[in-house]
Amino acid sequence: LIFDIKLNELHLKELLGEKSPQDFLAEHSATRLKNLVVTRGGNGVSFIEKDSQLDIPVEGSVPITSVIGAGDSFMGGYLFALSKGLTKTNSYNLDKNVRRSLSKAMKTA
Repeated sequence: LIFDIKLNELHLKELLGEKSPQDFLAEHSATRLKNLVVTRGGNGVSFIEKDSQLDIPVEGSVPITSVIGAGDSFMGGYLFALSKGLTKTNSYNLDKNVRRSLSKAMKTA
């Protein structure tokens, strides 16, 4: 079952075309798709639901030598948080866990 789709900004634009993320989610409301998780490189990540969006910036900065593996590191932290009960309705819990995932991705870059 698919509840979340994780993509980067380029893939988001390709997927949506002219639609807003909220319109896309509304069109798929009959499925179990609930969220879009959009990684934005040095600009952090956006967690988009059908009626809200949470943008979480990257804390601090590191010189980027390569982005290979950064998305995998982010997803590892994000999936770990989901397995430990990350709740999408608790924005503090979401914010804290996504920030942890971003931190892991930054250490990879």
